[in-house]
Amino acid sequence: MISWLEWFSQWSQDPQALERALELAQKAVALDDSLPVAHMVLGWVYLMKKQHDQAQTVMERAITLDPNFDGGYQGLAFVLQSSGKPQEAVTAATKAVRLNPHQYSTLNTLGRAWDGERVGGKRGIPGEKQIPFLFR
Repeated sequence: MISWLEWFSQWSQDPQALERALELAQKAVALDDSLPVAHMVLGWVYLMKKQHDQAQTVMERAITLDPNFDGGYQGLAFVLQSSGKPQEAVTAATKAVRLNPHQYSTLNTLGRAWDGERVGGKRGIPGEKQIPFLFR
């Protein structure tokens, strides 16, 4: 998870940081396939690499492993919004908020999903224009 955060937060200027995050997230899943957080991190890495189908698959696996894992639903909502599926994103984000109503980032994800539904489900990663350094 640290490698993904390193890339996501720009702690590292190394262009290979996302590739390292992918390698380590895949290794974490291989070592213990029962950890929802490992699948979630792998899903976020796939999303940042714009590999939407893989991201959705592993986010759904995280939720299957722990149906009360709000982070899995939040990640799935982001993936669905990025894949041009805003109605499904609203459903996933709503579930995340119900599981953890005090998590700011989950509320933010729900707002972005609603906005995506309102504007016709444009494909693209929510926030891509506002925070382009995440999507280099």
